[in-house]
Amino acid sequence: MREGKKRKLFEAVIEPCYENVYRFILSQTKDQELTQDLTQNTFEKAWLKLEQLRDTEAALSWLLSIANSEKNLYFRAQNRDKRSLFKETPYDGTELELIDLECNVLDEILLNESKMEAIKALYQVEEKYREVVWLRIIEEMEYDEIAETQDMKEGTVRTRYRRGLICLREEYAEVIGGENRE
Repeated sequence: MREGKKRKLFEAVIEPCYENVYRFILSQTKDQELTQDLTQNTFEKAWLKLEQLRDTEAALSWLLSIANSEKNLYFRAQNRDKRSLFKETPYDGTELELIDLECNVLDEILLNESKMEAIKALYQVEEKYREVVWLRIIEEMEYDEIAETQDMKEGTVRTRYRRGLICLREEYAEVIGGENRE
């Protein structure tokens, strides 16, 4: 594709999608600076791969696909960096302890009947834990299903769920405490 034709196509079809791509990434990351970087990366890749766009009507979905890939690449790189610092605890058969922890955390939240506070607290939990807690409690998925969808071992899912519940309890206490002080 000639440079001039490529630039016109990009300006006419791709650039108008900027806000939609930005909002999509922001909804995933909740971080404006990271969103700006990932959006920029998305548009750079779109420029480099513009010849692959077959249908200009599908430009937004094509861009969102690139954006999703960029986001996943970023988070995979972050997880790789953290793995050396973070040792996974193997599943040791303490299922009853985990059920007890789950009941205590959920009972505490339900006693206060504060769903909005619980959601605020959940969004404060680190993403790798939040995803597992969300899938287990809200989506009511089994550990093996979560492991399959998240591409991780079941023991890792159980560990992250346990740690996520502990973090949720701490964050919930902070949210409730912060609102009571106001």
